[in-house]
Amino acid sequence: MTPGHAAFAAIAATIWCATCFADSPCPGVALTEVRSLTQLAPTLRQVLPQKADGLDGIVDRGANFNSGDALVANLPRQRFGIAAVSATCAIIAVEHGGIGLHTTMTEYHFTAAGWRPVAHGITGPSPGSMQDLLRIYAAAAQCPQTATASGRRCID
Repeated sequence: MTPGHAAFAAIAATIWCATCFADSPCPGVALTEVRSLTQLAPTLRQVLPQKADGLDGIVDRGANFNSGDALVANLPRQRFGIAAVSATCAIIAVEHGGIGLHTTMTEYHFTAAGWRPVAHGITGPSPGSMQDLLRIYAAAAQCPQTATASGRRCID
């Protein structure tokens, strides 16, 4: 193997393994991008608000919601952004409107008791792709550290 090929192989292995570290979100599982509430498994959909109207409801990606401080009609203050999902692990991004518009990214693990939140992070605009979601979420402070401002926190 030439030095150039060896360097390429080392870089490729590093990039491939970026998602297989033990402290990465959902280690060791293949994730699928989910871009709609309707694509979530019913048991996972249950961790989010069930109604689509009123301040405590949630709407699908791209739909109108109360993104600002002034309330509009009967629109909810939450909007589904994107999710990375497997059979045992999921990271779901949800936009929250108001004076401090932000997106929460919550990691859930499937247990005998169903889907349970294990950690969450906060960012600005909703990630546009699963790759963005995983990159932003993984870059947040690792548990058990307490995050400040943007970051990631453990959920007991």
